[in-house]
Formats: sequence, C-alpha cells, structure tokens
Amino acid sequence: MFTNSPQDSRSYVKDIRMERRKNKLFGRIRIWALLQTSLIAFCGCTTPLIRAVNNGDYNQVQALLNRGMDPNTKGLPPIGFQGGQNICDNIFCTPAPGIGLLGFGIMLCPMSLLSPRRTPLEQALCLLSGTHSDTQLEITELLLQSDARVSSQDVRDAPPSVARLLSETHERQMAAFEQNHILAPSYNRISAVPHSAASLDSGASKNSAENGNRDSPQGTVPISAPISVNTPNYSERIHPDDFAVVVGVEKYAESLPPAEFATSDAKAVFKHLRALGVPARHIVFLSNERAGKSELVKNIERWLPMNVKSDSRVYFYFSGHGAPDPTTGDAYLLPFSGDPSDLPDTAYPLSRLYAHLSRLKAHKVIAMLDSCFSGAGGRSVIASGARPLVNQIKEGTVSPKGKLLVLTASKADQISGVLEDKRHGAFTYYLLKGLNGAALNQQDHVTLDSLYSYLKPQVEDAAHLDSRDQDPQLLPPNSPAEDIKLR
Repeated sequence: MFTNSPQDSRSYVKDIRMERRKNKLFGRIRIWALLQTSLIAFCGCTTPLIRAVNNGDYNQVQALLNRGMDPNTKGLPPIGFQGGQNICDNIFCTPAPGIGLLGFGIMLCPMSLLSPRRTPLEQALCLLSGTHSDTQLEITELLLQSDARVSSQDVRDAPPSVARLLSETHERQMAAFEQNHILAPSYNRISAVPHSAASLDSGASKNSAENGNRDSPQGTVPISAPISVNTPNYSERIHPDDFAVVVGVEKYAESLPPAEFATSDAKAVFKHLRALGVPARHIVFLSNERAGKSELVKNIERWLPMNVKSDSRVYFYFSGHGAPDPTTGDAYLLPFSGDPSDLPDTAYPLSRLYAHLSRLKAHKVIAMLDSCFSGAGGRSVIASGARPLVNQIKEGTVSPKGKLLVLTASKADQISGVLEDKRHGAFTYYLLKGLNGAALNQQDHVTLDSLYSYLKPQVEDAAHLDSRDQDPQLLPPNSPAEDIKLR
C-alpha cells in the first residue's frame, strides 16, 4: 500500500495555506475596489463640461452649453495627466513639479476622491490662477455669459485678469436675487439667480401643455427689473422648436478698426433670446475668431435648414462691421477674416442672407442687424482708397409676402453708432431695453411693432446728440409686425 511521506504532507499543507492567503488577498482587493466604486458614486465623478474646461477646449465647452448642460453642476476635477498638469495640479490646483509618482499613487487610491468637488467656473478659475491663458479667460467669460453662479469665495480668490468681471457679475446676481425674493415676495416669480438651460428645457413639454400657444398670457412669468439691459427681467416659456444664430464680431483678423462693443451686444442678445424661450442648445453663438465666413455659411445654410420646423420661429442677430462693394454697391456682413478689398471671397452678402433666411420652412424669421453699409465709419468699413457710397447701396430685398422681417440699425447711407456710456451699440441698447419692458403695448406685450416703435425715436435722438442721423428700419415696410408677439 502506497502512503505519502511526511515531506509530501507538509508540502500539501503549505500549498493549502498559500491558496487561502491568496484568496483572502484577492477578497480584500475586491472589497477595496467596491469601496472605491461606491465612493465615486457617492462623491460624484467629473462631468463632461468640467473635463472640457480642464482641457481648455472652448469649442467643446460651447457645444455642451448649447446642448443645455448646466454650468453650475459640480464634479470632481479630472484625474490623470491632462493639459500638461499632473494629478496634484488637478486636485490641489497648485504647481507640483517632480512628484509624478506621488500623483500616480494618489490616482490609485481613494484619497483622490477627497479633492473638493467644483463647478466648471471654479475649475476655470483654478486653472487661471496657476497660469494666464487667453483660452481659459474666454472660457470663463463664456461660462459667466451662460449664467454660471459666482460665489463670494470666487470673488475673493479671483485671478487679477477676471477680478473685476467676477465682482460685477456677483453684485448683479445678488441684487437680482434680493429683488426677486426679498423686495417683491408677493409675486409668483422664478429666481433671477442664473438658472440652467437644462432645467428650463426639462419642463418645456409640461409648460407647453399647460400654457397653450405662444400668445397665451400665461406663458410669461414676471420678474422684477434688472440692474441693466444685459440681464432680462422676464422669462417666457420654452419654445422647443425655436432656433437662433447670434454673431458678434468686435475684433478682426485684418488691420481693421474694432466694431466697438459688438461682443457685449451679442452676449446680451444671447441672454434675451434664452429669456424669450429659445432653448440654449438651439442657439449658435459666434464671436470674433469663431465667427468666420465658413461658420456663417455652415450655420445659416446647413444647420438651420436641417433643424427648423414649420412652426419654428428663427432669430438671426449680427453685430459688427458691414461693408459695401465699391464696384457693385452690394452690401456685405464682415466676418472675422473679412477683407473690404476682397468682399466676394471673404465676406457674406446681405442679399444671400435674406435669400437663405426666406427659404427656411419656419413660421417666422426675425433678423436684427446692428451694422451699416455706407463705408463712412461707425460699424462699416470700405476698401482702402475707395470713397464711401451714399445712394448706391444694394442691401437686398425682403418680400412683403414672405416670412422674413428685418430690423436694421440704420438706413443704407447712414452710420450705425454706439453709446459709449452704455457700452453697447445704440440700436442694440434700445432693442434690449425695449424687450425689458420699455416697449410694452397696451396689452402688456412686446410685439415686433411696439419694439420698433419704441427704439426708432430713441436711436434717432441719441444720434442727433452725436451730430449725425441714424434711422432704424423695419423691412419690409408695412409688414404685419403688430401681430408678432415677442413676450
């Protein structure tokens, strides 16, 4: 009979013990992984918007905001080596060169979850405090424009490059909050503290069913007066099929004078369009170097036709230079890379704009242009050596029977000016002021007709004080603008 030797028995017992130890170790690893996963679920992970901010990707940040992502949702800073920074930079937001191994160790343990959760704005400010970046500065401005909340801590710790902007935004937000919740508690108001487009959009279907059609008076929720025209003091119900393209070009690639305050104009119009009920994800916002001719063509001639429906209302806004062709007299909108000496190849013809907007299958299309085309100054330029055109401008025609209506800042032979003290174009300033209530008609609505009737004399008077003429136009003449309710 065969029997095992004592040596074989000891070896067998040793193998059993090693197997038990191995199983216990793997069990502990599984428990550790489960705990880390639970901590991640509990604490929250990074969000796509915070990741885009961390990577300095302006276009991705803008795309996410346009799709309705809440700029105030907190998340963990991205973990890992991104944008030339190690894990310690992301967690503690302080330069930490030479400790990559420590960062790698932190990445592998739950201690990485102890980093404070931040909003996208806080992450942008954190990155700005380490090193100045023009892209991060633009991202910060974009987040503020999209109603990111500013805390007192943000103001105290603000980098010098954005300290004033954050302070002014914080003061405006607090003043609006006090007016809506303290000074006027008897109204059924929505908060004037910036809200997300996502929260508005989530109730679009419900509000549409409850409030009926666009002209229903229940569609408006009153909000008290804002500090300036930049902040809407009203909020219409969401119109899920409405779309808008907003363009503001203040700085140009060519050696052209800036179109003063054009970016500020466009940002304020963006906010008012959201207040008019256009979903944030349906608004394309183009400014400065992002407002090239190719972007205008893509969004006007492809994006809008692909998305607009028969019951849509479409808004188009442009603030920047216009230019006339000295040879033909054709009027052009000047994008960022526009060259007055080569308009056909670098600029966007006004007649082409009207033609494409008129062909949209929308119910109504409203275009607003704060530019001029005389070449005599203001928000117009002309090729070097050419004389300003006075009576030869061809702005294109708007059919009286079509769906397109156009508000222009001035006549073809005039200059579109700015209000230095208001930091806006004169036309845009009174446009926004009218939307904020100055253009209310007897039925307490702002229609396109009441808005035009209000802003026209206001802009004319402001121009006379500056020793010039500026007469805003509503095209086509005798259009049924009184039937078009804005709010």
